[in-house]
Order: sequence, then C-alpha cells, then structure tokens
Amino acid sequence: MSLTRKDDVDKNGAFLAKRYDRYFQTQGDWFFYTREGKTLGPYDSKDLAAEGVGHYLEFLSQAHVSTLKLFFSS
Repeated sequence: MSLTRKDDVDKNGAFLAKRYDRYFQTQGDWFFYTREGKTLGPYDSKDLAAEGVGHYLEFLSQAHVSTLKLFFSS
C-alpha cells in the first residue's frame, strides 16, 4: 500500500518531485544539504544542524556577491 501526501501532487493530480530530508546523520554527526548541492556540518545534533540552516540562510542574505561567487565556485 502506498500513501501519498496531499502536497505530493499538484492541483491537476500530477505527482511532484520527491522531497528528501535536508538533514542526515553519519557516524554520529549531523549534516544538512543545501539547495545548491553543498553538504554542511558536522553538528552534534539535528537541532544544531537546523540552527546551522538558519545561519547559512543569514549568510546567503548578507554576504557580498564576490563572497558568494567564491563560496559557490568550490
């Protein structure tokens, strides 16, 4: 039996792309994925990784364009 969440389909009934959890744990450390495909961490807990997402978004909103270019070029 397959369960479909209400937000897994659009208004026309078409299935949307599968969502993946942003957070993951490996060898006891927590990390998160960014939309840009970066993996950031490690954090001691999932809660701290969630705080890290907030710090990351703040960084993106405040960083100079040249800093962002350097960050995303690696």
